Amino acid sequence: HINEPLPNYGFAAPAIVAAVNHDNREMVDVLLEFGAHINERTRWWAGSFGVLDSAGPKLAEYLISRGAMVDIHAAARLGMIDRIRELLALNPELVHARGGDGQLPLHFAATVEIASFLLDHGADIDARDIDHESTAAQYMACSRQYQEWKEPYRHDVARFLISRGAQTDILMASAVGDLALVEG
Repeated sequence: HINEPLPNYGFAAPAIVAAVNHDNREMVDVLLEFGAHINERTRWWAGSFGVLDSAGPKLAEYLISRGAMVDIHAAARLGMIDRIRELLALNPELVHARGGDGQLPLHFAATVEIASFLLDHGADIDARDIDHESTAAQYMACSRQYQEWKEPYRHDVARFLISRGAQTDILMASAVGDLALVEG
């Protein structure tokens, strides 16, 4: 039962994902020792999350060394542009792959370089995730960024997407501090 969802834990997450969500490397080690699958995912209705969808950089590096698979969403989130290039060379349709919450790789883009690369390879700038019906730019501008991404909150990526034509409104313009767009 080690890979089954924890009772009463969000997103129908297995223990290994919960341990990563709490940044608990020691618990990850214990779970792996007792047979947990490092690539086990949540069973969230809108799209599953894996260990690399919430791990900080150091823990992510450790998880990868233990066999965690770096899919296109993890690569975009962790700033791994070379891995993104490799994955899209093998399968260009991955630019449209749904991940956690039904987000696309563009929703996870950690840098302007990654966002630009994904757009140049067919990413839909205004595609919406399944769970929240939000675009990538909306995700990057929301207050949740303060909790999950810490500084610099990816507002630079949101501003880049706006400059490339992402749909926007006064709330997004305000969130990213674009006074000219707010006044316009």
